Amino acid sequence: MKKNRGFTLIELLVVIAIIAILAAMLLPALSKAKAKAQGIKCAGNMKNWGLALVMYQGDCQDTLPFFAVCEYPSDPTAKNVIFDFLYPYINPSKANSGALGISLWLDDPIRTCPGGSYGAPPFYQAGGRGVASAWGATNWNCHVGVNFGLWNTTIYSKLNAPFYYGHINESDPMNPPVKANMISHSSTALMFMDVEAYYVYSPLYNAWDTDANGDGTPDSNSYYKPFNNGRPTVHNNGANITCLDGHVERQAFRDLWAADASGNPKSQYWVMQE
Repeated sequence: MKKNRGFTLIELLVVIAIIAILAAMLLPALSKAKAKAQGIKCAGNMKNWGLALVMYQGDCQDTLPFFAVCEYPSDPTAKNVIFDFLYPYINPSKANSGALGISLWLDDPIRTCPGGSYGAPPFYQAGGRGVASAWGATNWNCHVGVNFGLWNTTIYSKLNAPFYYGHINESDPMNPPVKANMISHSSTALMFMDVEAYYVYSPLYNAWDTDANGDGTPDSNSYYKPFNNGRPTVHNNGANITCLDGHVERQAFRDLWAADASGNPKSQYWVMQE
């Protein structure tokens, strides 16, 4: 009778090599598919916040909510942040009645971008505004956040962002809320984007004067770096954004973060008033 012959070592090595080659060919495709799925999920989250903003406008005479009513209230627990106003439209069952609700929405999955990770975001440097130490290793580094600025007609002739403080101190007079019809083009007015925590500083409020990623072009303000607290490269070197009309799109970093030699943005998405 003929004896069964097993595989030789050479044959096994050839099979292993072929499997390794096939795996090497498939892994980039799987990685791209995963990144694409993360971008789609993030865009869905962005869409929900855009719809929440539209519903808020419908209930509030077409006005936009303040970023916060007051930056320095005498009672810190009474400080409302923009997501306190919008969260009831996202999750009515969890929304509170107005006290500081940051613990409810800060890391809610509907505000968390799956393209992020734990630990410091790229090019992070401790010591910026509100940053006294290293980024916590257990802190997620990418969320849906808002385009934040300052509207003060004695300093700025035009609105530089859709969201800002109602007033800085409780003794200051209240600023008027922004109305949607004050913004020139709703389809290109940036409301939400991928950020580190919950806001990005508008470059029209704080121009870029620092090159955080070393590509030779200013991309960050030295006081708020990197990328003015934004995450403009989290989705295949781009970011998801939501505009005033509620639509969501991905914007490439080179387009959204294009700037002149003075650090002033070239992208139309930052412009609120022409």
